[in-house]
Amino acid sequence: MRFRSGRAALRSVGQAARHAQATLLLPDNLANLLRYGKATTVLTEINLNLSERY
Repeated sequence: MRFRSGRAALRSVGQAARHAQATLLLPDNLANLLRYGKATTVLTEINLNLSERY
């Protein structure tokens, strides 16, 4: 199963969670705003069972 996060194809829910955790370690600035948004979107889609799977 794979999930799409913008350009990154995440292979599992665990990988999506690790990606989100790594994102939270980055500084909260304008340069990382897009990554924060994508990580939040992917986790929300997984939680609502709306994510693309293939």
